[in-house]
Amino acid sequence: MAVNLDDFGAIGLMLQAIQLSRQGDGLLQLADGVEKRETIRLLGRTPQRRLHFEPVRQMALARLENSRIAGKLLIDELNQDHP
Repeated sequence: MAVNLDDFGAIGLMLQAIQLSRQGDGLLQLADGVEKRETIRLLGRTPQRRLHFEPVRQMALARLENSRIAGKLLIDELNQDHP
């Protein structure tokens, strides 16, 4: 779950990649997390609804869109490498 605005977007994606690599995991686990996050979003369980201030909520939404784009690019490349 997102705790800070930095948990959203490309920064959050990179922080997650760093954490996974420290645990000995890699890009496949990151891609799995991206897919699970998208499933949660489609179910309407988005963490930005818990943000109380509209400007922060809008920043979080924009960052989430950036991370979805980056995550999709990652998954597309991994699928090309491992069909």
